[in-house]
Amino acid sequence: MNDPAETLVTRSLESHAGSAPSDATLLGTVHRRLRRRRRARTAGAAVLACAAVAVVGVGIHSLVRPEVAPAPSVAQPPAGWHWESYANVEVQVPDAWTEINAGHLATCPKEKARMAGWVGRPSMLPGIAMGCGVFVGGGVDVGAPANRVPYVLFDFNAAPGVTRYDAGWTKEVRAVGALKVEVFGTDDAVRERVLASARVIEGADSNGCAPTHPVATQPSYRPAGDGLASVGTVESIGICAYNSTPYPRVPPLLASAGLTGDQAREVGAALLDAPLPDIAATSEDETGRTPLSSTHSSRCATSDNEVLVLQVRGDRGEQEVVVRLDSCGPLDTNDGQRIRLLTKASAGPLLDAVGRPEERGPLLTRLLK
Repeated sequence: MNDPAETLVTRSLESHAGSAPSDATLLGTVHRRLRRRRRARTAGAAVLACAAVAVVGVGIHSLVRPEVAPAPSVAQPPAGWHWESYANVEVQVPDAWTEINAGHLATCPKEKARMAGWVGRPSMLPGIAMGCGVFVGGGVDVGAPANRVPYVLFDFNAAPGVTRYDAGWTKEVRAVGALKVEVFGTDDAVRERVLASARVIEGADSNGCAPTHPVATQPSYRPAGDGLASVGTVESIGICAYNSTPYPRVPPLLASAGLTGDQAREVGAALLDAPLPDIAATSEDETGRTPLSSTHSSRCATSDNEVLVLQVRGDRGEQEVVVRLDSCGPLDTNDGQRIRLLTKASAGPLLDAVGRPEERGPLLTRLLK
């Protein structure tokens, strides 16, 4: 089985055999993300209620178009917009659009917060945890116009084309890189700006994150370099989230973000000052010149482990840091010289900024309280 969509379904069915969702439900769900601190805290004006992407029988008409190559994008988005990345694709979206914990195949009007728009990514969470869906003729009802919400969705299987609905709503899908980018809304100018900005990531995205990284496939990976202490005063931190169980033919980049200024300095200091785990203190190499691999953290399996790679830049240099988020813990960092435990001061701002992991286990939840 080589199709990424089929792989998603298979993994979910294996992990949730007793109550596995259908493949349509699984592929339609999107992950939980906190609104990034770097964005405007703008309250949405629309109610998320049964917005749909794949609709059978309810679209007024569909215009299938050939695949459109991504248009060149400016290095910086305009005011009020920001970049979102997934796999090898990057797209600009309005700051007021936030990420949600359920997708268009599983929305309940009475249970979802108001928002101006949302950003979705493929999810491995079970469909039964996503709320409820409204299915129509094998598709999903887009709901009444008053309940619809604009969105952009990174998807695997959507067919490129344009589908128009009543009350001026339009869904457009374009193929970009390894994905399809879907945009739904009433504002043609916004939809075109989002789609026109979509581009294949060449080298690294706007936050300096490459679509692939050895950490996604090498559990024993550790960074090179002289360690965090060598960078001096931290000036910025690039945050790259990767899937450590990547799908076939899909680059493992899940999302990216960045910290600067005082927040970067505070997080850098918290990372450096974090305590060493007991296992490191009793190892033969107490100097930390050859640190133990963070694979000692993996004491149980999860369906979709995630790992962060930090690019810490200071006034004396740069250092890569790996942050392990294994659900069974311990939760730690590795700068190539030392393994240190995660703390609330070091982990909280990083996870808030990048909005990962998709599902926080009890250890991480307790750490962040």
